[in-house]
Amino acid sequence: EWEIIQRVSSSGKKASLIRKKSDRKLIAVKKVYKNESTGDCYRELTALKMLKGVPGVVQLIEPEHESNNFEREAGGEADLWIIMQRAQTNSLKTFMDQNREKYGHNIEVSRAIKFVQNLIGIVKQVHSRGILH
Repeated sequence: EWEIIQRVSSSGKKASLIRKKSDRKLIAVKKVYKNESTGDCYRELTALKMLKGVPGVVQLIEPEHESNNFEREAGGEADLWIIMQRAQTNSLKTFMDQNREKYGHNIEVSRAIKFVQNLIGIVKQVHSRGILH
């Protein structure tokens, strides 16, 4: 059994942060509504499957789960969900704001360089899998 912790809506997509009651583990789910075009969601799901194991990229949970296979029978009533890990970090803006609160100034150059190097490494791995972002 699951409980909804938070509902998020951005860029026209609806997602929820949910927690399994038995182990309290948090995961994220995106619902694919019956009346919406499934093309964007299918591309996202395909990309996430291609990025399996890439550090810094949110991973699918149970990638072979029937919902993550993204096959809705014609006229079918089953809801489709993209089930994935919860992103462990905040947005860049939140990161910058927290740094400002903690240190009283913007991020230090050395810390910014390390952040960008990490980001470039992730993008390089994404590109090596044939995905451009």
